[in-house]
Amino acid sequence: MIARNVNPLSKKVDSFIVYIYLFCKGFLVKPKVGKIFKERIFNHFFYFNEYYSFTSSLAEIFFLREYDFPITSDYPSIIDCGANIGLATIYFKLNYPESKITCIEPNPEAFDLLQKNLAGFR
Repeated sequence: MIARNVNPLSKKVDSFIVYIYLFCKGFLVKPKVGKIFKERIFNHFFYFNEYYSFTSSLAEIFFLREYDFPITSDYPSIIDCGANIGLATIYFKLNYPESKITCIEPNPEAFDLLQKNLAGFR
């Protein structure tokens, strides 16, 4: 198996604090149609339109690491079907920096957020 970079988002205490902060903020901030939220998390800005879904996805992907998989190449190709706002794509890019990732997202609103979230990873 190929060695990979250590995920900068894997610090358990920091991750837990971020999760609790976002979870609580989700109860305080009510979603509004067309409203885009922006949060700086671990030195990266994330854009999203609803706290609950964002927090759930962030926990599943980054904290629980449910998208981990072994790689057999220094340059893996990854297809992210239903890329949504790009959280999994960012996770893959942080863990497999030499990967080539193709994102597919049919929802125009999610696609706009996907582009914003991936702007720093091109």
